[in-house]
Amino acid sequence: GQDPRNLNGGLIFTDTNTRAWALYAQGSYDLTEALTFTVGGRYSHDTKDATAHNGPRTQVLPFVEKSWDSFNPSASIDYAVNDRTKVYLRYATAFKSGVFNATGFAATPVDPEQVKSWEIGVKADPLPWLRTNVAAFTTDYQDIQIFARSPDPANASVILQNAASAKITGI
Repeated sequence: GQDPRNLNGGLIFTDTNTRAWALYAQGSYDLTEALTFTVGGRYSHDTKDATAHNGPRTQVLPFVEKSWDSFNPSASIDYAVNDRTKVYLRYATAFKSGVFNATGFAATPVDPEQVKSWEIGVKADPLPWLRTNVAAFTTDYQDIQIFARSPDPANASVILQNAASAKITGI
């Protein structure tokens, strides 16, 4: 990325690198012919680094590195009412990795988002030509990453930062 602020007459550029890996597993168990329990989980590890410099690279600004880890489980239970109708309940968590705000004078980290969601629904084929899916859900975000303008009126920059939380509910 780049920041148009001048440093010794040049643009500010930021080099960023990401190294990420994850492990995921999921399994299902039939409690009865109609009732199935599924559980899963994902472990993620991300390491990111950033270095800021001016165009001709005559001045390199501080190198920053940060790592984030997250384990995100999920579980669901499905009940087959008949061959054409299934009801389910699902709980899941998610992780959006942290990132850097590279302002040219420092690369400040923004914490990862954490998400928890619940969903209850029905999947049905009431007629041979009609499929219906209806679900109610709620999703809670913690440390949501948002863009915000600088509070300084003389500075029109926009930075990424963490907000406290957000919640989405719907049908």
